[in-house]
Formats: sequence, structure tokens, C-alpha cells
Amino acid sequence: MILSGDTIRNMIVKDGLVETDSMTLEGVLASVGPNSLDVHLGQRFMRILPPKDGVIDLRKKQEYETTILENENEQFILPANGFALATTTEVLNLPADMCALVDGRSTTGRLGLVVETAGMINAGFVGTITLELKNVENYPIILRAGDSVAQIRFEQLDRPTSRAYRGVYQNQRSTTEPFISNEAASVGQASIVSGKPVKESGKGVLEKDRAEEDVFWKPCAGKDVTPRHELFW
Repeated sequence: MILSGDTIRNMIVKDGLVETDSMTLEGVLASVGPNSLDVHLGQRFMRILPPKDGVIDLRKKQEYETTILENENEQFILPANGFALATTTEVLNLPADMCALVDGRSTTGRLGLVVETAGMINAGFVGTITLELKNVENYPIILRAGDSVAQIRFEQLDRPTSRAYRGVYQNQRSTTEPFISNEAASVGQASIVSGKPVKESGKGVLEKDRAEEDVFWKPCAGKDVTPRHELFW
């Protein structure tokens, strides 16, 4: 069930569903629409530097160029067909019975700015949202801190999850580069290359998933961690 604007406003006031240092409570409430919350760009932008071998390997950590805007008048230029990471000023405090989805806004979308390609925010997440920005136009786009370029929908789960989000992005407070784990990448690949069959039973897939988790989390024994498939949103 998608929450209405009235419910979102009530949860902001009573439960601290959304917090921000960049505007007053009245300003946050004014950003709530009929069934979503408009969110605003923070000051930190990141762009991937050209890889030395000319290829982005999903299993390797990339180098980034970071731009920090000192005030609302400074600009970040997103080049034509360019891509960048940004952050919201808003901090979400999702309970265990609620997830959220990030969408672009109609106005900025019509100008060629595509926002968020990985929009699911898991129940229990706390922190700002790192946004993926893509300029699909043939001209640069000017971005400023405080610009509203995305909106968030809140959805109620049928019941509180027993495995609320506790992944690597929990409590992030700024633009965050991707977490790359060699162990995580190699586990999935090993299961494909080896071609080992899982047990031919109704629990085959589950048993395979558990085996992969055991391999992945072996270096983290004794720590409070989240299974691999719940790390990211």
C-alpha cells in the first residue's frame, strides 16, 4: 500500500520518518505531495574517472572525482550524456514495516535528467539517499544544491520484516560510492562456472543461496552483518 501525503506528513511529525538540516520542519512538510515526498540535492557530487584500461569492471573499485558545492549559488555541470552520483539532503528513518521507492520528477525528466536506476530502499534503512543522475540530453545540465530532482514513495509492508536492512550503506550521510566486494563477486561467478547442481528438491534454490552466503560471509564471522542479497537497494 502506497502512503498518502497526509500519512507521510503525520509520520514525519510523530515518528521522524524524514529529517533534514537544510530546511525547517515546515519546509519538509511543504515538500510532501499527494502521495510522495520531493527530495533535494545535497552539496556533494561524484563522477567516475576514466578507467586506465578504458573499461569499468563491476568487480573492481573505481576512482572518483568529487565536487563539493560551498553554497546554493555554485553549480555542478552534468555533461551531455554524462553520469554522476549525488545525495539527498533528507535523511530517511524507515521502520521495519515500510520500504520506499525513488523516482524522478516529471519537470526535470522532461529536461533530460534521469534520476535513480536502483530505486528500492529496503525496510529498516536509515540515512540519506545516494542518487544516480543521468543526462540523456545532448547539452550540459546545471545542478545546484537544493534543487528538487526526485521524489520518494513510501509503501507499507504486510507485516514488519524480521530482517530489516543492516547493509553497508546504513547510516550514510552523503554521496556514497559503490561498495565493491571481491568475495561477493567471486561467489556468484563460481556457482556459474563450476556448474555444480543444487539438490533436486523443493529446497534446492534455498540451499544454494545459503551455501553462497556461507562462503561470502566467512571472513565476517562473529560480526553483525546482513546476508549478501540484502546488502544493496
